[in-house]
Order: sequence, then C-alpha cells, then structure tokens
Amino acid sequence: MTTENKKEVRNVVSFFVLIFLLVFGSIIVDFNLIDLIYLIVIVLVVIKYLLIKRNK
Repeated sequence: MTTENKKEVRNVVSFFVLIFLLVFGSIIVDFNLIDLIYLIVIVLVVIKYLLIKRNK
C-alpha cells in the first residue's frame, strides 16, 4: 500500500466520520428529513466524484 493510497483512505474515513457526526447531530438536535435527503444526495455526489478521480 503506497502513501498515496493511505492518504486517500484517510480522507475517505474522515469524510465518513464527518457525515456520521452531521447525521447524528441532526437526529439529536432536530430530526429533519429534508436536510437528511439533501445530505445523502451530497454524499453520493462526493463519493461518485472521488471514484471518478481515483480511476483516472
């Protein structure tokens, strides 16, 4: 495993931790379904972007 791959993995992991915290926080503060849907859409777009970037 190269340092580049490790950096990529770390970025993805930190990204998922951030998303988890956002979702967890929104559930605790005020569960808003519309915000959650927006968040999921943004997550999917970012994941797709990361996959495309990695495949190049």
